[in-house]
Amino acid sequence: MIAKYLMSRRAFVAAAAATTLAACSGGGRGSSEEQGNGKKGGDGMTQKAPTPINPLVQQRADAQIFRHTDGNYYMTASVPEYDRLIIRRSPTLAGLGTAEEVVVWHRPTEGKMGGHIWAPELHEIDGRWYMYFAAGNAGQRPGDVFEIRTYVLQGPSGDAFKGEWSVLGELETPWDSFNLDSTVFEHKGVRYICWAQREPGIDTNSNLYLAPLKTPTTLGAEPLRLTVPTLPWEIRGFKVAEAPAFLARNGKVFLTYSASATDPATALAC
Repeated sequence: MIAKYLMSRRAFVAAAAATTLAACSGGGRGSSEEQGNGKKGGDGMTQKAPTPINPLVQQRADAQIFRHTDGNYYMTASVPEYDRLIIRRSPTLAGLGTAEEVVVWHRPTEGKMGGHIWAPELHEIDGRWYMYFAAGNAGQRPGDVFEIRTYVLQGPSGDAFKGEWSVLGELETPWDSFNLDSTVFEHKGVRYICWAQREPGIDTNSNLYLAPLKTPTTLGAEPLRLTVPTLPWEIRGFKVAEAPAFLARNGKVFLTYSASATDPATALAC
């Protein structure tokens, strides 16, 4: 659903998972017709929502799409310039393709977070908006482009498109090492965060970790290591487990993730 561009890490895999989540969530407050991507017309007949066209949005990758309780679909994604964070919203998935795009933050021109900006995720926590994203520093050598950490942007309460956004801080993990792809979800009254990180002493590019979230930037307990890429389909090109996505169905919790390289060897698992 999302067009792929150079250096996109998970343009296809994450977009597919996010779009599936958005389509299946049924999180809106509307009628069953609205939740089924349709609404009653003036003649009382159910009108189908527009069909999404592939690619849904040009030149966007690492996409996250979800349906909010206000009935709208929200989207954020990486941009080809790797220099800003954006959001869109629309009452239909197809509408995201032409929806207004708002820039909520630009990277600084130098220093910390002045490098590549990747893989944002938008979340509403206790009525306030937050965005988790990965950032490198300005002035890094070309080979150091993957020296990135996760940061949290704090936005307004209420309408995500109104009010100021500012950097709240860096996500505090046990190790000062490559990490990205943080996703936040709530299960049985506990808010969790899941992310990908390189753990010192383990010969992989990244593993997946899970922990309760105390504040938007701090963990509430020691993290649990969920998976280490060791299977043949997880280590093609690189030893990678990344891009976790939370799914809940019939009281069960699932996490999808992507593995291996960022070319056709990429695999999706649950």
